[in-house]
Amino acid sequence: MSLPRLCKYLCVVAIAYFAAAVFAQGAKRSDEAFFISFQVPGEPYTQPTSINAFMTVTGSYIDANDQLHGFVRDVFGRLIKFDPPGSGATGPASINRAGAITGGYFDSSGVAHGFVRDPRGKITSFDAPDSSATSDSSINAAGAIAGTYTATGGGDHFFVRSPEGEITVFAPPGDLFAGAPSGVSINDSGAITGSYGDASGTHGFVRDPQGVFVSFDPPGTSQTSPTSINAAGAVTGYFNGDHGFVRSPRGKITSFDPPGSVLTLPVSINAAGRITGAYEEAGYQGYRGFVRSPTGEFALFDFPGAIATAPTGMNDLGVIVGYYYIGDTSFGFLRVPAVCDKEENESGR
Repeated sequence: MSLPRLCKYLCVVAIAYFAAAVFAQGAKRSDEAFFISFQVPGEPYTQPTSINAFMTVTGSYIDANDQLHGFVRDVFGRLIKFDPPGSGATGPASINRAGAITGGYFDSSGVAHGFVRDPRGKITSFDAPDSSATSDSSINAAGAIAGTYTATGGGDHFFVRSPEGEITVFAPPGDLFAGAPSGVSINDSGAITGSYGDASGTHGFVRDPQGVFVSFDPPGTSQTSPTSINAAGAVTGYFNGDHGFVRSPRGKITSFDPPGSVLTLPVSINAAGRITGAYEEAGYQGYRGFVRSPTGEFALFDFPGAIATAPTGMNDLGVIVGYYYIGDTSFGFLRVPAVCDKEENESGR
């Protein structure tokens, strides 16, 4: 079976399997998708950050005492709260196919550390060498983790942690500081994207599994912030703070904005090259969601009744996770395509 046909078959099976769980939990439907809302029970703010192929979601919630904690939620809505031992604030960032989660937390002294939570719930804390603050952004299928850290002598830098726990620090050529605001993303082959700064601005980079770097910027800018890299090596992100881009595995860069957008913030690109993120329209207070197909078509969406909708991740089946606001309360959501997408797997080409 070809890859596109296999993807379509898996999509049909997964969404059929998921539909029972979705409607059992009170789904809402739009013309383009099924939505499901969820919230950590009894807590006012729920903000998911990442979803894997099996519809397992991780993220954070804020309790009534304004304390930040982590959670993991499975396809049937079963939810587990968690914190690394000694954590005063927990921020899960990424979940892989097996259900391993990485993120960061602050201890009681306010020092930031990285953590990885294995699929059985065991949590391991770690720090990059010579770190005064460690922040994890992404975990791949093998369990390799990419992130940034602040050195004890000052300055932000990058690291990659192997599944066995070995940490390697690295810097793009000419790097003066890690461009931490856009985060770091690692794909299943071990290629990493992120941003770094030098005297001329902030630039994107791709570091291949052998440690070879390629720097890039969309034409006419020196303010580039990659946010996600897919299995083929296609990268998405934003530049100049308000426009989206996609960079193909061969290096071709295409800029984009959803119709009517005055601010575009892509957050995730999946194996098919589909991109999701948030955008703002002129005269509209709050974010809305978008999906961009590999051929450049847009689907725009809001969670029904929400005043703001913010996607944070997307899996390879096109299921989007994020959060939305009604009043001052935030809820998690899943947006499930009503049918499998028709495009072939184009991997961002």
